Amino acid sequence: MSSPSISRSTTQSNTSEDSRRATVSPPRDVTGLVSKEGEHPFSCGAFGDVYKGTWRESRFSLSKKTVAIKVIRPFLAEGKEREKFARRLNREIGIWQKLTHDNILPFIGIATNFGKLPSPISLWMPNVGTVTRYLRTRREVNRLSFLLGIAEGLSYLHNNDPQIIHGDLKADNILVSELGTPCLADFGLSRVLDDDPFWKTNASTASGTYRWMSPELLRGQQDLSVESDVYAYAMTSLEIMTGNVPFGNIRQEAVINLVANEDRRPERPDNAEITDEIWSLWEMCWQTDPSVRPEMLEVLEVVKHFEARPRPLRLLSIGTACRLCNALNPDEWIDVDGGGVRVVCALHMLKSMMEKIGSDAKPCEYFDMIAGSGTGG
Repeated sequence: MSSPSISRSTTQSNTSEDSRRATVSPPRDVTGLVSKEGEHPFSCGAFGDVYKGTWRESRFSLSKKTVAIKVIRPFLAEGKEREKFARRLNREIGIWQKLTHDNILPFIGIATNFGKLPSPISLWMPNVGTVTRYLRTRREVNRLSFLLGIAEGLSYLHNNDPQIIHGDLKADNILVSELGTPCLADFGLSRVLDDDPFWKTNASTASGTYRWMSPELLRGQQDLSVESDVYAYAMTSLEIMTGNVPFGNIRQEAVINLVANEDRRPERPDNAEITDEIWSLWEMCWQTDPSVRPEMLEVLEVVKHFEARPRPLRLLSIGTACRLCNALNPDEWIDVDGGGVRVVCALHMLKSMMEKIGSDAKPCEYFDMIAGSGTGG
């Protein structure tokens, strides 16, 4: 079965500020209904610090929900510039609050009592940390399903009205829900911060986003766009499949020269799960000319095709095999996570075969079957 074809798109993705401003309602203000759990942040990023907290839907509500409080660092000038920035931030957050999708981080509202700028409040994801940490401790997870979920979320943003550009897509900005679903976070903030001179010169360095940035962004030729998001999707997909950041063996400052001036891309890793079709898709997504990159809807259809295929066998370490042998029925082929990772415990399988063969049989008659050629009787 062949993969769906991808056409080249030349659609312009820039959305005017006037159209965005006309369709956005102010974000829900939950100031006074949210409280921090402790004084120290759970995590720190280039744009701000994230605190764990609790939220009550009203002052009279007894039930509470766990939330994430993002306190944005106020690196802007005082007075009118800060007010202008806050208005842009509120507008982007106002768009976020309208979004409903399984692969988008659920939004609660804003609080104005945690810093000089509004703090976005979102539901707390119980799988602590980002998708990077989640996958590092769960090697059996089907990573293609994460690529599919991310493509679903990004396609939803790009086809929203008004259109939304993520602007900072990477594994560290993807959280994992209680059901193990990837959720895109931190979109919109990059679009707002991209207009500020401080962030143009400092935010990318602080967060290390050069590794995911398209050539036109690194050269300063274009602003954030859906095309630069598509490029970042390919880099993020590579990161998820390998567990390593793009250009991981190169200093991030040197990545600018490699991508922007030498037009280099990551080398293909020795990874059986990265098929020729997957690699070809990524090559299309990170082409130098943004106008010939596929749209996310097209990428999504191709990734659906990849994810629907049976997963190849995965070789296991002796320790992992032993643990599985103790935990699972040794006489069966087992689908561990519903994502196609099939596990064969060879020693138990051999034992089962020998018991069926019997002690009187000649070993050579069954050697091929046990060795796996499929020619044995």
